[in-house]
Amino acid sequence: MPLDQKIDALDSDMDSDSEDEDAEVMKAKMEELAKQKAEMAAEKGKAKDEAAELEKAARKKASLRKWAPMLLLGPMIPAMTAIIYIVWGAVALNMSQEAIQKKTCGFALDMFISVNIGLSYTFLFFYSWVFVGPKPFKSLRSLTIVYSVMYFFWFIWHAVGSMWLSSASAAPSCVTGTPHLMNVTSFMCIAFWTTTCVFAVYIFEMWFFDRQKKMKASNEQRMKDLERKIHAEENADANGIQGVADASDEEEAAHEAAEREAFYDSPSDSDSD
Repeated sequence: MPLDQKIDALDSDMDSDSEDEDAEVMKAKMEELAKQKAEMAAEKGKAKDEAAELEKAARKKASLRKWAPMLLLGPMIPAMTAIIYIVWGAVALNMSQEAIQKKTCGFALDMFISVNIGLSYTFLFFYSWVFVGPKPFKSLRSLTIVYSVMYFFWFIWHAVGSMWLSSASAAPSCVTGTPHLMNVTSFMCIAFWTTTCVFAVYIFEMWFFDRQKKMKASNEQRMKDLERKIHAEENADANGIQGVADASDEEEAAHEAAEREAFYDSPSDSDSD
């Protein structure tokens, strides 16, 4: 084989080897790039999950700040009222045993008081559970459910008791024959409905001020967006005017240059002679 052909063959072998090496290097780089992209995607997903967890914790903390005082300290007044229910109700029942046995009053005021005493013990049991256990409530949601169920039964029972009291007030046998039962029943109905109205006003006030706060934040955000939009439009108008001025200046400069070039290119008087 001639020397030139041998040299060309060696060059082709070297080129093929170089191409193979370049392909392997490129493949390794592509694999490394894919690995980096996968790591970045995993880190991005992890950061997104962490942000979601932080947002969830922030919402939970805000909810605790909003509802914990009402759910933990608010029932303290009903708890005191429940203690009065138990003590005064038991005394009234003991002092009215003869009238109860003779059924002097035709309305079951004694049963109304007895059921209220039982509900009061139940309420005090759950309310004390919040502070002393044995196992604490894990969330305010479970505590809210317990309070809601108890209030529902208490509401129905006091509505029935209020009707009995209204009817018994018109019966002389109840007013004169069972004064202790009448007094305790009146106190229970007045205390319950007063407490209900106070808590209803408190919840309405919370809702109203929360709504006002949200409306204020929404209006402020709307004003900021409007100001940002106006500022962007002003900038766009200013850029447009500046662009027109620049284009006009460029056109005038080109026109002057063309006139100058035409002047120098025009034949002079000496050339014409």
